[in-house]
Amino acid sequence: MLLQQLSHSPDIRSLINDGYELEIKGGYISIHHIPYVNFNKEIKYGTLFSPFQMIPSTNTVAKPNDHVMYFVGEKPCYADGTPIKSIELQERQVLSNDFIADFSFSSRPQTPFENFHEKFKSYIRIISNEAISLDETGTVTAQTSKPIVITEAEIPFKYFDSNSSRAKIDFLNEKFLGMKIAIVGLGGTGSYILDLVSKTCVSEIHLYDDDVFESHNAFRTPGAAGISDLDNRQKKVNYLFNIYSNMHSGLIPHSEIISDLNIFKLEGMDFVFICIDRNNVRNFITEYLLSKDVDFIDVGLGIEVMGEKLIGATRISYKQQVGSDNIEMEDNPYSSNIQIAELNALNAIQAVIKWKQHCGFYDGLENQQSSHFILSNSKIFHDEIPA
Repeated sequence: MLLQQLSHSPDIRSLINDGYELEIKGGYISIHHIPYVNFNKEIKYGTLFSPFQMIPSTNTVAKPNDHVMYFVGEKPCYADGTPIKSIELQERQVLSNDFIADFSFSSRPQTPFENFHEKFKSYIRIISNEAISLDETGTVTAQTSKPIVITEAEIPFKYFDSNSSRAKIDFLNEKFLGMKIAIVGLGGTGSYILDLVSKTCVSEIHLYDDDVFESHNAFRTPGAAGISDLDNRQKKVNYLFNIYSNMHSGLIPHSEIISDLNIFKLEGMDFVFICIDRNNVRNFITEYLLSKDVDFIDVGLGIEVMGEKLIGATRISYKQQVGSDNIEMEDNPYSSNIQIAELNALNAIQAVIKWKQHCGFYDGLENQQSSHFILSNSKIFHDEIPA
């Protein structure tokens, strides 16, 4: 599929036709066998690489976002062995597990690069001309005409995550690769959790809910449902699947509630988000997950009317810090059943941040048992495990 997309890009075809040793993997274009001169005035060979984005509507590679280029090898020098300081930018950078740059270069053109053919040729000339000037054999070249290597990354997105490559945090996103996530309950907070988790490269996202998507759900779910979506009387999991499968290929809808007949399915999950309003079912699920040592977060939203205002709190409880006794004693946070989109979203954000801390994506305290956001004073309180 990727090869077909790249074949529509004239700049990529030009690099291939020029005979460069091209490799494309995980949102990066690399050219290997780039001749350069090192500090000892020896001719060596390195690799230039740059992140790229696709334009889905045309199946072509977008223009380069910047003029920065990354390099694997020793520091490139002039023919006399002095470093080419005019392009120096930064030393070692970890962009992903597969892409670690020894150096990054900056050579700003008078006008921005129109395509990757221009960008790569510019840096190849700067680096390789010094090596070619020392070559007495006439064999030093970057144009080896070796076959192009395209590796389809094992990621679940329908298109490249250019946001991560631009921010140079691919190596952090890889922490989610292969994970299986379950979201139990998609009526409010659960749908916002899906919105956030679907933007990570987890392998599978299992959706559990047996309710129909109705008009009241539209007012506490991300996005804007159309009248036809409501007229179809479709299940929540199917409605959300149809939206988020546009981006993530790992969504698996289950139009069912969790009961003693199917709870075994949660045992195979790496993490479970519990977003339901019935305490007896919540306790049943959490007790099972604790017994199977499956990590989970349980969310809650308790809102009430007082006078002419709303009061209440949001809550997340993190499995590794919560014992089953505490969970069974917990009050029902959905007793009033008032749900407001921004509080559902906030509850989901709290839960997903904690999950990402659990995965090592964010820094964070490991001894937090639960967190509560209190509306009346806009403060977050954390319960910690007793020392």
